[in-house]
Amino acid sequence: QYSNKAIILDPIDGHTIGELIGSKGIVAIAFHPIENIVAGLQTDGKLLFWNFMNGNVIDSINTNHYFHFYFDSGGLLYSFDGKYIFTSGFDNIDKMWDIETKNIVNTFKNKGAYTYFINILSDSSNKIFASASHIWGFPREINLWNYENGNELFSLPGIIAVHFNKFCDQYIFN
Repeated sequence: QYSNKAIILDPIDGHTIGELIGSKGIVAIAFHPIENIVAGLQTDGKLLFWNFMNGNVIDSINTNHYFHFYFDSGGLLYSFDGKYIFTSGFDNIDKMWDIETKNIVNTFKNKGAYTYFINILSDSSNKIFASASHIWGFPREINLWNYENGNELFSLPGIIAVHFNKFCDQYIFN
């Protein structure tokens, strides 16, 4: 069961300095790379945006994702420039949203049963998005996409996560 509250802790001593409250359980959060905004994806598919400084909800998007109470599904992250946000859920369709217009820019359909991991794997020049899905009773798979045009670059079965080292342009798969 997911809580409808995200607690903000002081990184030095661990005391609570604030909370972000939604109407449903929060499955994922992401910090805006530039502004004092935190996004949270709820179990009802609603994407909330909070002012990090005061905890007030400032905007929302209905993503139409759905989530399973048992499986760890759901991902959320911002693009490096903060103009887009990526969402995923138990429906196995990842979405790229324009934050200003609230419109879907691209969708990415995985081959598995549900998405459990998403990541942006490059700086703003390469525009590579990765999503990992799990197929019932079968190995996991990573799909890499060009998020600007929505084309799948390639997929790797048996891989559970991928990360990008921006300092040497290398990918790390595990």
